[in-house]
Amino acid sequence: FKRIWQYIIAIILLIFYCYITESRPSVVRSTVMIAIFLFGFILEKESDLLNNLALAGFVLLLYSPFNLFDVGFQLSFICVLAIIVLVPFLNEVINTFLKKEGFLKRFVSGSLAMSLGVWIFVCGLIYYYFQIITPVTILANIFVIPVSYALLILGLGLLVFSFINPWLTMLIGLLIKINLNFMVGIIFLMSKLPMAYIVFKESKILYVVIYYMVLCSFLIVFSRYIRARMRVKDAQQTI
Repeated sequence: FKRIWQYIIAIILLIFYCYITESRPSVVRSTVMIAIFLFGFILEKESDLLNNLALAGFVLLLYSPFNLFDVGFQLSFICVLAIIVLVPFLNEVINTFLKKEGFLKRFVSGSLAMSLGVWIFVCGLIYYYFQIITPVTILANIFVIPVSYALLILGLGLLVFSFINPWLTMLIGLLIKINLNFMVGIIFLMSKLPMAYIVFKESKILYVVIYYMVLCSFLIVFSRYIRARMRVKDAQQTI
């Protein structure tokens, strides 16, 4: 297929996947974002990830404004916001402490930056809704996220091969069971670590507001620092 048809087919498959997962807010958000991103390639226009996220939120709220008060909706969007805004910075910082190059360095830095960045952003909401803070999440996600990717691939394989080969379908089902048991085992072991989680009797909205105000202040200062460093780098290249 020509490249433009690759993007069109990918968008169609994304919409189909969104349909078979009952159009949950997190899946719709991802579908809208990726579809807009691919449409940018089709139109030969560069798309902005923050604009994509805002448009996905607008579409979901246009369909049902009450999504704004849904915990899953809030966590889903704030996770993606963390991936766009904070994770690249953390990845760069972690890379400065890792000496060796190669796949292992990229995996460790990428996984740790992703886990830490998302945890920092969702920590306030988790505390507010569930009266708990889970520092162990930072470590657990390094193992859980790759297993989740494997489960997604195996699940799609199960869907496809269930129409083709029953024996291969059984093998894929066994692999899914092994991966699920491994994930549950990892989570169980992590939950037994000292200070794995901290439970509060109640949550106060004031603490949440202060937390996110401090976080936003840091991000504003950080963004200015990045822009200043980029200007210095451009000036050095010009000289």
